[in-house]
Amino acid sequence: MDRFRHAVVTIWVIVLIGWLTTSAYASSDTVSLLLTQVVEQALAQHPSVALAKARRDEARSSVREAAASWFPTIALGANMTEYEKPMLVAPLHGFDLRTSPLFDGTLIQGGIYADYALFDGGAGEAKIRRARRQTEAADAGLDATRQA
Repeated sequence: MDRFRHAVVTIWVIVLIGWLTTSAYASSDTVSLLLTQVVEQALAQHPSVALAKARRDEARSSVREAAASWFPTIALGANMTEYEKPMLVAPLHGFDLRTSPLFDGTLIQGGIYADYALFDGGAGEAKIRRARRQTEAADAGLDATRQA
């Protein structure tokens, strides 16, 4: 009879502990997530997905870089040189004994450079096509990484 009472008390204690823990968890602020939400969170934080996204972004920027070759290039430059002794600062187009050339210790020069390719034999378009194909491959790689 003692063993029976001991078994009943043990069962009641287990049931009471189970009831208390389930009621405590049910009353707490737990968030239930759907499987799709859990997968989306895992994909957002997984390093291989981040690497695949970076490769895709790099491929997309290479398309823009290849398309930029169609635009003209304009560059401005300036240079200032300070010499220890006076130097010739004006170009000599001829030697005239009546006027002496200009000398100064500071030489300031500037210039503008402009470049535009009128014909490249299709190389620019080929670069753009290749960059677009690489972008498509990077998109496919990202999808494959997400599925894996």
